[in-house]
Amino acid sequence: MIWICSKFSIALQLRETQPREETSRAINKIFEMGVKVEIKVTARHGNMSDEIQETMKAKVSKLPKFFDRTTAIQVLVDLEHTDTPKVEIIVSAEETNDFFASDTGSNVLVALDSTVSKMEQQLKKHKEKLISHRGRDHKIPEESAE
Repeated sequence: MIWICSKFSIALQLRETQPREETSRAINKIFEMGVKVEIKVTARHGNMSDEIQETMKAKVSKLPKFFDRTTAIQVLVDLEHTDTPKVEIIVSAEETNDFFASDTGSNVLVALDSTVSKMEQQLKKHKEKLISHRGRDHKIPEESAE
């Protein structure tokens, strides 16, 4: 059984029943235990060993730290061209469109590393956009000196 959750959905559930301080402590306690995200690794035009699949899962399991509303990660490996395998990563998150990155490499793990790097950049950029837009509505205009 896979438990999919995010800080946002937990905060909404806890806000109704607990004061603010208790809510933030409860959320931090839950996330210290670790958030589980559904990770699926699929190969097209061939098979991969269980060891490589576990390595891939371990590498992409670090992606939710860049954007905490991540709900699922799908890794697609296309082995049609054995000399240059293609790796695609699709990250699903709450309240946003899916994120997509792909790359090819000399082997599967090289392609995975470069694809994970691209995905990290996308998630960081999206999180920065959310943070920077959050402050715009709440700025207090400065009073002009007369």
